[in-house]
Amino acid sequence: MATAVDVVYRILSWIVTAMFLMSSLIKVSPALFPEMNAEMAKTFVPMVRVCPTAWFGYVPPVYIYMVTIGAWELFCVGGLFIKALQKTAYGILTVIMIGAVYTHIAIGDYKGVPVPLFLLVACSLLFSRSSNQSVKLKTN
Repeated sequence: MATAVDVVYRILSWIVTAMFLMSSLIKVSPALFPEMNAEMAKTFVPMVRVCPTAWFGYVPPVYIYMVTIGAWELFCVGGLFIKALQKTAYGILTVIMIGAVYTHIAIGDYKGVPVPLFLLVACSLLFSRSSNQSVKLKTN
């Protein structure tokens, strides 16, 4: 029988999955969401100046950067449905969200921080939960 904590984690995992699925589809498929994709591309313009590759002198094209982030998110959403890949997917999503929080703070967009921060905390919790479950399975 599932405990209340298990139910909360299950609901949290579905919320995270749905949010990343929608976000990644907007980023990678302009055919499905043309207006939202164009709007998101506008928000990525200042973000490319503070992206990690800019530290090394390479500022990627806005659309390539946005699609790359979206593709990683979409790949990880697929990984969330495969038990063996869940821990890796949550780990990658956690790193992406650390980058998103940093990016919003670096460009001074403090209104954009709450959603990535929520997803960072959620992915971190789910990552630690998937790590603990795999340890429990190995010890039994």
